[in-house]
Amino acid sequence: MNKNPASQNTVRRSSAGERKPLQSTSLRTRLLTAFALLAVLPVLITGTAAAFVSAQGLRNAVFDELDSVATLKEAAIRDWLEVLQTSLNLVYENHQIEQGVYALLQNDQELMLDQDHLRRELSRFDEMTGYFVELFVMNTDGEIVLSTDPSQEGKIQINQAFFQNGLTGDFISPPAYEVSLDSYSIVLSEPIQTSAGKTIGVLGARVNLSTLSEIMEAQTGLGEAGETYLVSSNFAALTNLKHIEFNLGETYIRTRGVTNAMMWKTSGTDIYTDYAGNPTFGAYRWIPELQVVLIAEHDQRTALQAANRVFQIAAGLMAVTALLAVIIAFIVTRAITTPIANLANVADSIAQGNLDLRAEVTQRDEIGLLASSFNTMTARLRELISTLEQRVRDRTRALATSTEVSRRLSTILDRRQLVSEVVNEIRNAFGYYHAQIYLYNEETRELIMAGGTGRAGAEMIAKGHKLLWGQGLVGRAAETRKPVLVPDTTKDANWLSNPLLPDTLAEMAVPIVTGDTLLGVLDIQHNIPNGLNADDLEAVRSIANQIAVALQNIASTEHVAKRANQLETVATVSTASSAVLNPDKLLQTVVDLTKERFNLYHAHIYLANESWDTLLLAAGAGEVGRQMTSTGHAIQMDAQRSLVARAYRERNAVIVNDVHDDEGFLPNPLLPHTHAEMAAPMIAGGKVLGVFDVQSEQAGYFKEEDALIFNTLAAQVAVALQNARLYQEQAATLTQLRELDRLKSSFLANMSHELRTPLNSILGFTDVMLEGLDGALTPYMQNDLTLIRKNGQHLLHLINDVLDMAKIESGTLSLNIEKFNLQEVVEEAVSIAQPLAGEKALEIVIEAESGHEVEVNADRIRLRQVLINIVNNAVKFTEKGRISVRAVREANNVLITVKDTGIGIPPSHLESIFQEFTQVDSSTTRRAGGTGLGLPISRRLIQMHGGRLWAESAGVNGEGSTFYIFLPIEARVVEPEMIK
Repeated sequence: MNKNPASQNTVRRSSAGERKPLQSTSLRTRLLTAFALLAVLPVLITGTAAAFVSAQGLRNAVFDELDSVATLKEAAIRDWLEVLQTSLNLVYENHQIEQGVYALLQNDQELMLDQDHLRRELSRFDEMTGYFVELFVMNTDGEIVLSTDPSQEGKIQINQAFFQNGLTGDFISPPAYEVSLDSYSIVLSEPIQTSAGKTIGVLGARVNLSTLSEIMEAQTGLGEAGETYLVSSNFAALTNLKHIEFNLGETYIRTRGVTNAMMWKTSGTDIYTDYAGNPTFGAYRWIPELQVVLIAEHDQRTALQAANRVFQIAAGLMAVTALLAVIIAFIVTRAITTPIANLANVADSIAQGNLDLRAEVTQRDEIGLLASSFNTMTARLRELISTLEQRVRDRTRALATSTEVSRRLSTILDRRQLVSEVVNEIRNAFGYYHAQIYLYNEETRELIMAGGTGRAGAEMIAKGHKLLWGQGLVGRAAETRKPVLVPDTTKDANWLSNPLLPDTLAEMAVPIVTGDTLLGVLDIQHNIPNGLNADDLEAVRSIANQIAVALQNIASTEHVAKRANQLETVATVSTASSAVLNPDKLLQTVVDLTKERFNLYHAHIYLANESWDTLLLAAGAGEVGRQMTSTGHAIQMDAQRSLVARAYRERNAVIVNDVHDDEGFLPNPLLPHTHAEMAAPMIAGGKVLGVFDVQSEQAGYFKEEDALIFNTLAAQVAVALQNARLYQEQAATLTQLRELDRLKSSFLANMSHELRTPLNSILGFTDVMLEGLDGALTPYMQNDLTLIRKNGQHLLHLINDVLDMAKIESGTLSLNIEKFNLQEVVEEAVSIAQPLAGEKALEIVIEAESGHEVEVNADRIRLRQVLINIVNNAVKFTEKGRISVRAVREANNVLITVKDTGIGIPPSHLESIFQEFTQVDSSTTRRAGGTGLGLPISRRLIQMHGGRLWAESAGVNGEGSTFYIFLPIEARVVEPEMIK
């Protein structure tokens, strides 16, 4: 450390040797000579050239001052324009505004926001900045489709320069008078482009000129005699004027300064008459961005008057100064030279390396201050030398710590363990107060604390402590991607304190970055003011770079492991599903395995029902899934707020990584913790069989690679489902064939029984009449003939049923559609059944709430036949009680209900009664006759109308059964073969 001062001293002595002739004259003599010259020469020079130099200098000073003021004002205007352009660009920082504007311009109904809501968002942004009086959006036809001023919406601006230029780039229009607004304004515009670079509209903002007046009226340094103002390209004054009454758009200025700037589009200075007729110094600037002239003026008489007064005072002072300088010089020089000489000797000794020498401080002036500075410098040099070795040791320790951290990072593949060990290693090695690491979540733009030292770190991690983008030092470091250092937190007004770390007095935050990707932030805190410096920052930055590499390696390892596990899971699920031949069991197995193996919040499968245009939930994981399945949960295929329906319609996987920000998400109260969802269509043989839907509690959980995995899994499940269905259909076909054979036998037995009885009666009574046992038509003969007719009609009815069924099966039965009052048909059916009900003392009624004015378009005869069949069927199987009929309209449909109090139908037979030749009681001893064709024929006829016929019953004698006919008001005729 002593070599360097010595070398400096050698150079200093050499220089002194070269200047030796100059030192032959004493310092005292030189000071006396200098004082004399300083006193006399200014007087002589000023006296000879005062008139010319003073006037010229003052004028130049005024011009310089005006030019400086004009430059500052011009810069202020350009800064203001940049702020306006920047503020306009910030409109898209609001995600809702960006999404809503893009949806509005592209007519995207799914993403489009409410117009009033979008306008309020724009107005809120406008109020926040305070720079604009109107924000508006134009489509490519120049029409204002959205504005914070609703009265401007719909106006066509296609011929406006701000629209034409705004299509290609940022544009600022010159101030112009707008008749519709009755004011001058400046319009900023810029193109609105899609991610592909296509221009779909123009974003505009109208700026009020009041801000320009504020800039011009701000403190100029010209005093009361000066002013600055702006003039437009048509010579109209744009800002307030001092000397005349100013009306925007009505006051015009044509001074020489304005004319020169306007004509030559240049800047300069001149002396001319101002707009009020006063001689003035003027500086003018042409501002091409706004095509306006900036004028700075100072009254000539006021400026020269001040200069004359200053000149007179200066001349008197120079004369006095010359006289006093000679008198005072001798006294002052002696007082100065003596302590300076002593100080020079001390400085020379210090230069020789004698750092223990101290200069004697005998005066409390500059020389005394210089002596104190020498003493302070000597002390600091001693301190620097003593601490240099310590700093070297600290730097060595930092390098060792960095090396140790690097070694440890290369062996850790667990993210939580990595951040925990790193922060503790850093704090222990450097003796910091606290160290912590935040990891960045790109989806939520949040910095989540992942590791921290001590009790405070553990408590913050337990509470899920996190910071928003730009919040505190950590947020600022993340936002700027640059380190942030606060040596003394008590002097930083923007520093964000933490009650768990009350002793923090210095803090620095270093971003953890790899390439252009932000991974997190390493935050260091010290309890010593200025305890963190550039050396600490450099060491921590090196460690942060190593952490970034380690985190990237962990992410890559996790990604590979996740993909391997997913592929293994797909193979497992596919193997398990291919071994199950029951469709319901297959789907339940798939969703349970998928939820477990993929570590999902929920998984379920919807199957397509094209007849009802719905996606019916077929299987769901866990108790929630089974509960939803049991309630018959379904989604309409055209539902807009459903990811499942979208995946079905688009035939592609749909991913939403934050369902709370997606308007198309349909929430489910049984799954309140869903944050991310993916729906993949189940396609087999080019047909979408259903949708495989999975959900996660973590936002941002699903990636595009996951979509490929689940598309594969969904396709394999679809094939397995199709195979299971084919297997079941084959098994069902075999069962039906066997049942058909049995039914055929049963039909023949029933028909034999039903036909034989009336035929025997006919033949028996015919024989009686032929033998003449009854004679003429006596009352007995009349009774016999009545019985013959009754049985003949019964036989005819049976034959008609068989014929109807044959026509339906062969596809030859057609409907005769006509418009009629439904209540009339209901009354006819009840009237026909009334005699049969009277024989059993049954009450048959039409309920009071039945609609009397309901009209339908249908086949009246066939609908009457159906009602008669159902009502007669109710009478046939009811021994006591009542039968009620009701017909009510429901939207564009009608619901007919026939309820009895008969023997009821077992739930297991509710569908079999609609099969041909089937009855609940098929024994030869059954109480009610019939072939079992009435209900099947009725169902087929209703289906041909586009409706449904079904029955409900608990199977309890006395509670009876209820038959329902659901029929469109306008019959949708379906061909019989399509019903099979």
